[in-house]
Amino acid sequence: MKKLLLISAIGLSLTALTAFTQKESSHNIVTENYDCQYGRCSQIKADGYQCRNCSQQGSYYCWSHR
Repeated sequence: MKKLLLISAIGLSLTALTAFTQKESSHNIVTENYDCQYGRCSQIKADGYQCRNCSQQGSYYCWSHR
């Protein structure tokens, strides 16, 4: 009985550790470096991502989202 409990405890620990590492790795945010003179376009597209174009001088938006 003690061996069964020990094996169960080890199995649960490994499962929890695997779930924790998978959860941690899913939170890594990949950022891209943009060299925009006036900043990046502020438009949020339909897919939820920010536009990758550079904003125009005196505006928060690029040429296509004016």
